[in-house]
Amino acid sequence: MVAASTWQTLGLGVATYYVATGTVAFFSPAASADRLFALGSSALAQNPDKFPNNAQSREDKAVGVAGSLVAARNLALATAAIALYRDGNFRAMGTVLLSASAFIGLLDGVEIYKRRGPALAGGAAALFSLWSYIGYALQEGFNS
Repeated sequence: MVAASTWQTLGLGVATYYVATGTVAFFSPAASADRLFALGSSALAQNPDKFPNNAQSREDKAVGVAGSLVAARNLALATAAIALYRDGNFRAMGTVLLSASAFIGLLDGVEIYKRRGPALAGGAAALFSLWSYIGYALQEGFNS
C-alpha cells in the first residue's frame, strides 16, 4: 500500500508541473503554443521570444493569445492545488487535480492529436491519465 505522504507528494509534483508549464507559457506564449499545439506561423518562426509585439498577422496574434490562455489556466490550477496542499485539504486537492487533469487531458489531447499526431497525443494521454489517478487517490482518501 502506498503511504499517504507519497500521494500528497505526487499531487504536489503534478501542481509543480503546472507551475512550470504556466510560467514558460507566460513568458513565451507563442513559442509555448507552437511547441505543444503546432500553432506556429511565419512571424513566430522568425521571432518566437518577441511575440506578440512583432506580430504580422491575425494568426500570429491568435497564437499568442492561445499561449497566454494556457499560461493562465495552468497557473490558476497550480495555485489552487498548492493552496489546498498547504491547508492540508488533500481530498479537495485531489478533486482539483482529477477534474482538471481529466478535462485538460481530453481537450488538449484532441488538439495535440490533430496537430502533432498520435505519438505525442498518446504520451500526453498517458501522462494526464496518471495525474488523474493521483487526483483520484487523493480525493478518495487513499491517503488516510
